Amino acid sequence: MKFLLTRTFLFVCFCAHAQKQNNNWCFGNKGGIDFNTSPPTTFISKENTTENCASVSDRNTGQLLFYTDGLDIWDRTHTLMPNGKNAGIDTIRSSAEGSVIVPWPSNNNLYIVFSMQSRKYMWERLALVYSVVDMSLNGGLGDVVAGQKAVLLDTGFTECITQVTMCDKAAIVALRQSKGEIYVYNVTTSGINTTPVISKLGYVNGAISGGTLKASPDSKKLCITYVKPIQGAAVYYITLNDIDRFTGVISNGFIIDSFSGGQPQYLGSEFSPDGKKVYTSSFVAQAIFQYDLSVYNPTAITASKKIVTQVFGANFGYPQMGPDSNIYVCRQGLDSIDRISNANLASPGCTYTRGAIKLAVPARSGIELPQLVSDNITSSSVVASKKDTVNCAANTIRLTATSGNQSYQWQDGSQTDSFIATKSGMYWVNSIRDCAIYRDTFIVHLSLPDSVSLGNDITICSGEQITLKNTQPVSTSVGSQWNIGSNDTVITISNPGKYWLRISDGYCSKTDTLVLTVNPSPNVMLGNDTAICKDVTWLLQDNSEPAGSTYLWNTGSTENEIKVNAEGLYTLTVTSKGCVSSDSIRVQILPLPAIELGDNAELCDAESLSLPLSKSTIYPYKILWQNGSEDTVQTIRKTGFYKVQLSNQCGIAKDSIAIHFHNCKVWFPSAFSPNGDGLNDLARLVGDLNYVTDYNLSVFDRWGEKVFITNDVHGGWDGNYKGNEAPFGTYRYLITYKFLGEDQMLKGDIALVR
Repeated sequence: MKFLLTRTFLFVCFCAHAQKQNNNWCFGNKGGIDFNTSPPTTFISKENTTENCASVSDRNTGQLLFYTDGLDIWDRTHTLMPNGKNAGIDTIRSSAEGSVIVPWPSNNNLYIVFSMQSRKYMWERLALVYSVVDMSLNGGLGDVVAGQKAVLLDTGFTECITQVTMCDKAAIVALRQSKGEIYVYNVTTSGINTTPVISKLGYVNGAISGGTLKASPDSKKLCITYVKPIQGAAVYYITLNDIDRFTGVISNGFIIDSFSGGQPQYLGSEFSPDGKKVYTSSFVAQAIFQYDLSVYNPTAITASKKIVTQVFGANFGYPQMGPDSNIYVCRQGLDSIDRISNANLASPGCTYTRGAIKLAVPARSGIELPQLVSDNITSSSVVASKKDTVNCAANTIRLTATSGNQSYQWQDGSQTDSFIATKSGMYWVNSIRDCAIYRDTFIVHLSLPDSVSLGNDITICSGEQITLKNTQPVSTSVGSQWNIGSNDTVITISNPGKYWLRISDGYCSKTDTLVLTVNPSPNVMLGNDTAICKDVTWLLQDNSEPAGSTYLWNTGSTENEIKVNAEGLYTLTVTSKGCVSSDSIRVQILPLPAIELGDNAELCDAESLSLPLSKSTIYPYKILWQNGSEDTVQTIRKTGFYKVQLSNQCGIAKDSIAIHFHNCKVWFPSAFSPNGDGLNDLARLVGDLNYVTDYNLSVFDRWGEKVFITNDVHGGWDGNYKGNEAPFGTYRYLITYKFLGEDQMLKGDIALVR
């Protein structure tokens, strides 16, 4: 079986035409139009020309950059550029369509200004020159580059030139006087190619004079008007020609109209925005004509001729497309210009408006408007198609490119219109026709993919995962798909069910299925860690497992329950249908509660006593004071008898203390903090020490060991013992002294706080 499926995708990168670089026109006598506004506004320029004029604006902002009359160049402030004098050679500024401005490809600062010499005599052989303007010069106002001013290209031309956009470059077109030849000068990123592409106009016999050139919006057609003398009388012709945008060759030309001796004396031409109409102006007939190109042959085009408008006494100039896709026409010497709108429509569908734009006072029109400037970014369009070809039985297949192209190049460099593929894979061919590059990509399948195997069915336990791997090599011509939606080489699964992998080249496929069984893992639950009282036996058990399960405790027992009465970590491992789970529980012995409030104490009225609780912080206790308080610490400031009860599930502990406060002239603090902050750093006697004699201070830890002794009434304990910091907690003190000769004694507890 053999068949072909074609999917075509079109990616077109058209030549980038002008954006805003045509938004300002300078022409005639001081004429200026700004198309950045709607409707367009007008301004005064330094132009003073009947015909020759060219302008260019910034392609992004539309701001005027500079303009020329074929002789001099002015910047956007209407000031002559420092090196702009005589940048052209049209000394009388009357060359018909004698100047064009071409952006230097791939350099946004450079522009090339082409200028044709004006004609004093009918048969004068005119010269074509160019100058380069660098907009980075003169503080950003631009200037003519030194050494690239009025550079001569050649002589022997008629007075008209125009610009066309080639597939990957711009070009200047000039009409030769002798032999009816067209010269095309290409402009690339390297500059001007001074060797022109020369084409012979087959319908011209002998020398010609005058005339104009105008390219269609897509630069595929060229309209030429020219004059040929016959026995002293002038014959005027209008012709259409093809432009090869790859080579620059002008061909397939024919005459669509001609007049001898009198009207209409064609001056200029312009295409409609869609390129299907041509408008011409007649200086003598004082009219604008329209030709329809929808049926593209000389007879039909000539027969389609219509008068768009006729104004007797008017000197119509050259029609020119504007940046707003309207066509504008000057009538010489007026304070306004005319407009043709809806120019794609056949007359009278198009609309001719006289005086459509009023010029700024005192500007007057000539007979020419600036030709459009193309952008300097050009590229070819690309038409790409993808063709998938299947022949599972054959070893070779012939691949054929799109027909009717000018050249071919396959992926291996061969240049025929077909290619023999001998194995599966991707093949491509580039074909060139007109300004398009056709790329055909062929995905070839000459055999089925290898078999796919996932192996035997698998059983796992819940909570486990397995990986399934596609061992079939995946290439650009072979893909894979799992039934879970993934096309990864490896998938990880854990849920029971059927899993399949399909290997396919889009047409042929192989599939394998694996069944995954998931057995439940034992649900071993021993509960949270717990504490029991001493001499109490605790039962650990797990009875939730299915029949046939086996048990193993870390004690060695194989029963489903054990009794424990000692601290430790107990672990149970359960096995059921090959699945194993474990759980552990930690058992601790809960100590009996214990609390100590200390000995009865005598305190001075200014002192206070915090009753500590010597209890473990690991297990929860319930604390209850004689006043019903459950606070951990009681701060005592009054004489009284204080009791506390501490209880847990294993028992109750009680203690009591009597505290007596009396008026003291000296006293010892209940707490100190030897942290070096200068506040309460020493445990020492305070009060009226001037009457204290025979002083002795002893400090004991809770086990009765003496940690400090001094006879200095002003001295005190700094919290250190044997060179190390004593631990924080409660210490006992004993003080003997005489006050005014009477024996005294103080004793009690002091808290060391860090």
